[in-house]
Amino acid sequence: MSGGSDLPEEILIQILLKLPVKSLVRFRCVSKSWDSLITHPSFVSLHLRHAMAGHDRSVILLRHYSLTQRKERNTLYLDGESFLEHQELEFPLKTHDTYYLAGSCNGLLCFSDYIINNLQAFVNGAIHWIGYNPADRRLKVASSPRSIVVLFDMQDEVFGEMELPKGGDYANRLNLSLAVHQDLICLLHCHPMEEDGHQLYGVCWVWVMKEYGAADSWTKLFTINISEHGGIGRILGFRKKGDALLVTHNDELVSYDLRGQRISRLGLYGVARSFEVIPYMDCLILV
Repeated sequence: MSGGSDLPEEILIQILLKLPVKSLVRFRCVSKSWDSLITHPSFVSLHLRHAMAGHDRSVILLRHYSLTQRKERNTLYLDGESFLEHQELEFPLKTHDTYYLAGSCNGLLCFSDYIINNLQAFVNGAIHWIGYNPADRRLKVASSPRSIVVLFDMQDEVFGEMELPKGGDYANRLNLSLAVHQDLICLLHCHPMEEDGHQLYGVCWVWVMKEYGAADSWTKLFTINISEHGGIGRILGFRKKGDALLVTHNDELVSYDLRGQRISRLGLYGVARSFEVIPYMDCLILV
């Protein structure tokens, strides 16, 4: 690689590595040599490794149909002490197209279709969702379908499955979903409540798999109980510091402090089923 600069190439690369993707894309216009350097596979790979090493998941991509603006929004938020809007994105896919965010990897977004109708988790290079094993017809005693974690490995393109925590009542898959909590796969097991004919949850139990793939490593971390506030419409995922992002009974997005059991209102309202959140990181791949 050659940057065509008065600076030694090693120093120029170290400077460029610290810049965000948006700036680097603009700097491609400086000269042909800068364009060649920034788009070179070696620099793209180096910039990605540098970003991942210092990445603290401080940006969240929020997708929802806004009730106040009457339109779908795809927005990046800075996930600090405040939940500040950072950048609006234009998506080619809308929620009515029945494509949903499954996760992000190296700055690329992964979508799934409507067949998977609960929250998914992208961990260890695989997409995970709640499925079931059909009843074994070979058994003489009647048995019910057994809920499990189904996964698809994106690199090897193979399916797999993992067991849920032992001892739980997992008969209704609609009460189960998956998320990512501090880089670990997380099970959300919710207990339904009825209010004005709408399906809400009063209590949700949060489990994490401490050792990936080991069913005996499932550990219950927290219990979320906001029944006194009207109940939970959906649990979407978790913020950098561990707080949960919830949709309440009145279609409001809130942040829930799991340890202090406090709710922080974020001032966002939307159609409950349209809300999706994932951690996001920019990348030069495919620029």
